[in-house]
Amino acid sequence: MAEAAKFPDRLVPFCGVNPLADYASAEVERCAAMPSVRGMKIHVRNSRVDLADPAHVQGLRRFFRAANDHGLAVVVHFRGDVERFVAEVLPEAPDVVVQIAHMGNSWAVARQFADAIAAERPGTRNLYFDWTQALPIDPAERTPEKMAEAAEVMRRIGLGRILYGTDLAVRANPSPRDWWRQTVLTLPLTDEEIGDIADNVPPYLADLAKGRPAG
Repeated sequence: MAEAAKFPDRLVPFCGVNPLADYASAEVERCAAMPSVRGMKIHVRNSRVDLADPAHVQGLRRFFRAANDHGLAVVVHFRGDVERFVAEVLPEAPDVVVQIAHMGNSWAVARQFADAIAAERPGTRNLYFDWTQALPIDPAERTPEKMAEAAEVMRRIGLGRILYGTDLAVRANPSPRDWWRQTVLTLPLTDEEIGDIADNVPPYLADLAKGRPAG
């Protein structure tokens, strides 16, 4: 929080917590009281969440309800049963952004979320996806078939819900600008669609983006 406070126009902190922890809801409340915090970030796999376990589902429901009550976005590193997550967890946070990291870590998962959006399932109105490492780092693995599948799923989700980003290490891997050129610009998308992605800003950062040039 102290480091982010030095550059409030560039850095926005999120808090992280195991959503199954006994203190998870209290941590949401504590973080929401900090003016600079915009959201919470959770790792389903790292937190050992099992969506087949009703007790774990109830824990996630409480966490998402708390985030919604305090107006905090939730970034989710997702693993598990998409249908159960959509049916039982997402409806608990209808008023805040829920951002699925890495496009759900697979295009099959992203497609299931896309189907839920197309069906206007409860809780999907504010569902977004970030692009970070959504395609393989090795160019040889970015086949025309994989690129076509990515573009098709992204269109079904809606280009306005795709947030570009990267967590690649600049020394070892391409810079964010180069990664954009190597992935997004090589997708079979129209210039207008690519422009949409370039201009997208997550709603929780909209106030910081005012007055900045598009793209």
